[in-house]
Amino acid sequence: MFSQGPGEQPKSLENEMITSEAFYEATQDVILPYLDQLRGSTVPGDAYEIFTKLTKKYEEHFMRDMRDLNVLDPDEITRVTEYGQEIADFVEKIVTNDFGYVTLDGSVYFDIKSFEKAGHPYARSPDDFAIWKASRPGEPSWKSQWGQGRPGWHIECSAMASSRLGSQNDIHSGGIDLAFPHHDNELAQSEAYWSEKKQQWVNYFLHMGHLSIQGSKMSKSLKNFATVRSALDKGDWNPRSLRIVFLLGGWRDGVEITPELIQTASAYQGVAPDGSSDPIISLAQALATAKEKVHEYFCDSFDTPKVMGVISELITTFNNVDQNANPNEVQELAQWVTRIVTILGLNGKVSPESCGIGWEGTDIPEPAKQFLYPLSAMRDALREATKSQGEVTHQQLKAITAETIVDERLVSQASRPYFQVFRDFHARISPSNSEDTPTSSKELLSLCDRLRDVELFDLGIYLEDRENKPALVRPVTRDLLQSREEHARKMLLKQQEKEKQEKLAKERLEKGRLSHLDMFRTSEFSAWDEDGMPTKDASSPAPNIWLVVYTTTVVDLVHYSQELPTTFAFLISRLIIVRMRTRWIFTVALLVAPLALGSIPATKLIIDTDLFSDVDDAAALLVACDHPMATPIGVMINYPSSYSALAASSILGYYGYSDVPVALKQPFSNDTFLDTWSYQLGEYASKVAYNWRHTASMPWGDVSSAWDPVELYRKLLSEAGDHSVTIASIGFLDNLSELLSSPGDTYSSLSGHGLVKAKVKELVIMGGAYPCGYEYNFYGSNASATAHVVNTWPGPMTFSGGELGATVYSGARLTVEGPVSDPVNAAYRWYTGYNISRSSWDPLTVLYAIDGLSNMFVYANKGGHNYIYPDGRNEWLPDSPLYPQKYLKLRMSEEEAGELLDNIYLDTATRAAR
Repeated sequence: MFSQGPGEQPKSLENEMITSEAFYEATQDVILPYLDQLRGSTVPGDAYEIFTKLTKKYEEHFMRDMRDLNVLDPDEITRVTEYGQEIADFVEKIVTNDFGYVTLDGSVYFDIKSFEKAGHPYARSPDDFAIWKASRPGEPSWKSQWGQGRPGWHIECSAMASSRLGSQNDIHSGGIDLAFPHHDNELAQSEAYWSEKKQQWVNYFLHMGHLSIQGSKMSKSLKNFATVRSALDKGDWNPRSLRIVFLLGGWRDGVEITPELIQTASAYQGVAPDGSSDPIISLAQALATAKEKVHEYFCDSFDTPKVMGVISELITTFNNVDQNANPNEVQELAQWVTRIVTILGLNGKVSPESCGIGWEGTDIPEPAKQFLYPLSAMRDALREATKSQGEVTHQQLKAITAETIVDERLVSQASRPYFQVFRDFHARISPSNSEDTPTSSKELLSLCDRLRDVELFDLGIYLEDRENKPALVRPVTRDLLQSREEHARKMLLKQQEKEKQEKLAKERLEKGRLSHLDMFRTSEFSAWDEDGMPTKDASSPAPNIWLVVYTTTVVDLVHYSQELPTTFAFLISRLIIVRMRTRWIFTVALLVAPLALGSIPATKLIIDTDLFSDVDDAAALLVACDHPMATPIGVMINYPSSYSALAASSILGYYGYSDVPVALKQPFSNDTFLDTWSYQLGEYASKVAYNWRHTASMPWGDVSSAWDPVELYRKLLSEAGDHSVTIASIGFLDNLSELLSSPGDTYSSLSGHGLVKAKVKELVIMGGAYPCGYEYNFYGSNASATAHVVNTWPGPMTFSGGELGATVYSGARLTVEGPVSDPVNAAYRWYTGYNISRSSWDPLTVLYAIDGLSNMFVYANKGGHNYIYPDGRNEWLPDSPLYPQKYLKLRMSEEEAGELLDNIYLDTATRAAR
């Protein structure tokens, strides 16, 4: 097999000191032409050490990187600089075989017409190409019968591969960009050289896909590349996560590098079974099926994305069955999965023939085991006891601590740190040692968290809590360390922001104590009456009676606003701080102020979601269920899975909305799958539906009670007041398209179009890219349905584009600090992994649908409307439609938005768990 190697890639200068080497590299576009003109022709063409010094340097870098990525060394390495004479001889034979000709300057060209006449089918170019070029002064050169020259671009590989492999290669590999013309010309040259054998030179080509970033091939010319070394040193990647990314993309399809993909690779590293699970039900059939599929996919052109999917699905089965089966089956499954990931190169230097279990390096130190396993068991028992009641009795504590006693005589120097942690935790919860022993669940769980997050973590040990299963005892990984550091950084920023807000609140309070006689004595005005009311603008010489009216009313509103609900007090305070010169704003403020004194009803909200795999849909339901200004009245599922409806019902029921009806798009399936779109851990809907089946209004596995989406839409809208319903679409638009096309029925004589026009206040859509582009929600299911809805909707629409939520990350904090009984917490753990955030497209959309702009969003456009093309692409056009359309952008920073969402998730989950 012959494989084409990489081109040379310079180091990036980012975050590096400017060395002489880096300086010349960065300035080469200016300096090289100058040096070539000045000294280029004086360099001897046979001074190969000048050229090989550079190539050897990058060869060493390349081989080091490949070894770090667990890539096996090649059996042989060929270098063009070492094959000059062989290449010249190779070209000479092509000429001898009448497939090449020599020009006057000593170059040699391949004769395509002669090649075609000889019956070879590989001609692709209308022009002959050089296979040997006469060297100019200063260029590398080798001796040939035509004078000093150098190889053509294509001839090098032909000569080197033929030299080592002979007249036929089984497999030839290289990047997809080399398929034409490079590999076609290689074939032509080589078969011209071996023409007497009348056979094809290569039996199979493997053309590898490219890495790409933001839709563009990663390349030096586009300046969007990162070297393997810089990626590993920076810490975003490790060798295993990089290999996982390549496996998920497939060898010929290419890989799009995204922030989500980085998170995915980290999440995948936590899914290998370690054999420490409790016995579970028979897994023999699941394992047999997985073995059969993996063999099939390996045989199907090494379909590694599907192989990874099978492994993930098998582990999901392993993690979600009851605990009552043969431990030998558990061990067999764990060993097989470990063997497959080892074959895929994900398990370090471990041999595929090893009988080990789990990732290399995931075992804990041997001296620690005698104390860590009893300590973890004691903590598990304590956590289990806290679930059943508000307090744990001293008798229970005594039973728990009595079961976990270790022999202090076994303590060695290496094991002493672990023993001390065991002894301290045992003492804290032992009722015999102190009357102050904590017995409330909150205090005991706080001790358990401190043991996991501080005391053991600092010793390099992590306890991974699992629902209804013992915690896994694992060594701390680099990803966990980075997550901890990031969490600490965010907590510091949060504390600093809290202190800043407290300071501002104190300053506002001091200002609020000002007498009204002094309130308006600012540089805005130049004259005041005896009550301190301004009568003259600083910029106007004449008194202005309107100022007295404005300011008197404002003062009254300030005092009255203390009796208003917080929302209205905030509104009035925002009106007050508007500068006096914008008098029309005050006029509007005076007109609307009486309206603010009344009560504003909560938003009647319908959510149309593709809840199934991407976890932001679950987070959006959480936001809607707990917001004081929202009343969810219906959930429409636009993804055709029974688990979508069951999971939505479970989440709604858990948060106290079991009476909210759920509709499901027909026809539906009962399939589960690995999410190959975002390459996360897989869909979570089936797991949430099963594990929270007790909170659902639908029986487990039975969606017969689910509504038809169009029927439920028509029922809810017909019962609502005019322009009183807001619809948040956070998935595909198929349901809404069918609603628009629906005729009158027993619920309403109005058509769907008329019903929407009469009843819907606003349609908020998560979809599209702005001002133009492609986004999955618009083209992923039915682009025609998208166009139908967006281009014909008879009412106001607001769009939350893919770019808005893509870099607002949320959810990690919920997995760390939230109650494990929360279904959305579990969904994040299943989909992204522990302490890993996800983009927040859908929660942001639902938050706008409820709150409007608030202090979070602004409208990005001034007029215009969204237009959808037949392929699902959208573009914002300048002419304004009959009904207003807007698209959003953030008013606050992405970090602030993510933190706000995290606070909402955690507050909601905490309240629901009480």
